[in-house]
Amino acid sequence: RPVIPTNVGTGSMTAQEIVEKKNGAVVQLVRIPACHAGGRGFESRPHREVPSCEKTAFFMEYYVYIIYSEFFDKYYKGYTRCPLLRLREHNEGRSSYTSSYKPWRLVYLERFSSKREALIRERGIKKFGKAQLRRLISSAKNLLNTPDFELQCRCLVKK
Repeated sequence: RPVIPTNVGTGSMTAQEIVEKKNGAVVQLVRIPACHAGGRGFESRPHREVPSCEKTAFFMEYYVYIIYSEFFDKYYKGYTRCPLLRLREHNEGRSSYTSSYKPWRLVYLERFSSKREALIRERGIKKFGKAQLRRLISSAKNLLNTPDFELQCRCLVKK
């Protein structure tokens, strides 16, 4: 059985022994490249912020969104489960492309019941020119143009 080096006070143990020691809890270990980890071997994944919508919703919705940088006259198209959290990430510079063109504002939002549908729609929208994007943004498909958009968008992340 392979021995997995750890730095959590368990010494050299096999993966099975680690699982048994954790009372049946499954521990996900990842191999961090030596240049980044300083030769620490395996360690737990870093903590990631889990949006509130992912904690509570059984049925996940996906959104295709368009954000706009007025200062640079640039549009960015993407998909996400939590559009307002994603907008905040863009404005905080957590996306390499969009970090150069801040501030961004959400100008288009469309909801889908599956990731596949959202990815297909996003791929289509990415081919649009600026004139087509402006028509889409002012269309009835845009959830932001509906009076009860907050009720339709179940994934609202409050700051």
